[in-house]
Amino acid sequence: MPNDETKMTEQQPNSPTEGWGKKQKALTFINVAIMVLVALAILAGVNYVSSRQFYRYDCTFSKEYSLSDKSKEIIKQLQEPLTIYTFFVQPQDQAIFDIQKMMTDLLEEYKIYSNGKIFVEKITVAANPEMVEILQKKFKLETIAPNDMILRSGDNQKNVNLVETYETEYGPYGRPSGIKAFRGEETLTSAIITMVKTQKTVLYFTTGHGEGESNNQSPEGFATFANYLQRENIETRQLNLLGITEIPRDCSALIIMGPKTPITAPERNLINNYLKSGGRALIAIDPLANTGLADFLAEWGVKISDGIVIDPEKCVAFLGRKDYTCLASDTYGNHPITSKMRGEMSILPGALAVESISPTVAT
Repeated sequence: MPNDETKMTEQQPNSPTEGWGKKQKALTFINVAIMVLVALAILAGVNYVSSRQFYRYDCTFSKEYSLSDKSKEIIKQLQEPLTIYTFFVQPQDQAIFDIQKMMTDLLEEYKIYSNGKIFVEKITVAANPEMVEILQKKFKLETIAPNDMILRSGDNQKNVNLVETYETEYGPYGRPSGIKAFRGEETLTSAIITMVKTQKTVLYFTTGHGEGESNNQSPEGFATFANYLQRENIETRQLNLLGITEIPRDCSALIIMGPKTPITAPERNLINNYLKSGGRALIAIDPLANTGLADFLAEWGVKISDGIVIDPEKCVAFLGRKDYTCLASDTYGNHPITSKMRGEMSILPGALAVESISPTVAT
């Protein structure tokens, strides 16, 4: 039989070591639970902050996903929201497809950096012809060309076509052989600059001397040219120089397109004063036309000759016969105006000889 000491040992409670082990497990569990809760709280906080304040870093070697400082500065100047509508069509050429992809990625960069000021609306032309027609009426355009991009901000509007965003490389005989360089950011930022300008560009077309009018749809008119200017966010107006005392102050440039009758002395004085005050003018003169501008232009360093230019070598052949007065040329000087005309043929049916001379007018 067990003795009394043995009975007392069997009835004794658990040892202190065993009790401490259970407490340690409980404390460890609580500690782990607290650490998990803290980690979840930190993760939730980071996600909350990053959804409102985030930082993007371009790791590509050429920084192809980074906007230039100039573009960023222009975007900051936007006072009103800017919406960019794209009307891309399915291209047949892989190179054009690549340009569309690059332009789409670039537009996303503008949108992200603008912090809610720039919106991009992608219109699939083939799938949404009704939407294209509605937007065409809304934008007051005669047509929306394939691969057009239309920028709208307040009352300002600017059109850019995909062909303006890249340089074409030419091979033998002036034929296109591929894409030389992508100029999407340069073109798009330039377009946005016109949207943030406080002063609108206004061109005045003179009337009263048989000039081609900007709203005339006939071959003698320049409605097509005026429509192109509208796409560039440039406003056109008519102006009769007789009966006014000065050229309007908002005139960005004066356009005189092919007058058929002489410009009078009072009108020439108006034009002269306008140019002396820093104005600009585009004057187009037909051969053999009596415009009364020969002496006026000579004072400003432009000499025009009587007659028509004849070139037996660079002329157009029609029905087996050469028309020496209709010139054809694809050779141009080195100038920004003609930089994109390389490989393009210009047909000049009757050309006037123009020569640069020393001006005599005092400005």
